[in-house]
Order: sequence, then C-alpha cells, then structure tokens
Amino acid sequence: MTGQLRMVDLVVLLVYMSGVFGLGCWFLRKSRHPTAFMAASRSLPGWAVGFSIFGTYVSSIGFLGNTGKAYGANWNAWAFGLSLP
Repeated sequence: MTGQLRMVDLVVLLVYMSGVFGLGCWFLRKSRHPTAFMAASRSLPGWAVGFSIFGTYVSSIGFLGNTGKAYGANWNAWAFGLSLP
C-alpha cells in the first residue's frame, strides 16, 4: 500500500463534502438569523436536546476517551460512563 488515495476515493470524498456543504447552505438560506440556523430558533423541546446531548456523550469517542482517561489518570470518568443507561 502506497499511502495515497486512489481517484475513486477522492471522488467519493469530494461528492460527500460537496453534499454536506450544499445541505448546510440550503438550510442557512432558509433561516433569517445565525441563531435560527445554529439553535433552531430555540424551538426544540427539552427532551430532544437531552437526547442529542446523551447521544453525543455515548458516541464511540466517549467510549474511547473515557477509557483512555481512566487508564491515564483515575477511574472517575469510566465509572460515570457506567451510570448511563
């Protein structure tokens, strides 16, 4: 393996990044103010925000980060991760 991306990899990456950028521009065009774009005009219910925060914490980086932090320092972060459902 040479460590370089093949042409098909670059095309897929470019299409994906263009799609994400285009989707962001489309939603930005529909909003009138930056707060409306970034915080959904503060119209989301509390349970939806709570699930979003929970999903972010329980992501794979949470599992890897908490395990590494527990190994490097103390077990508090890992024990807190166990308390989540």
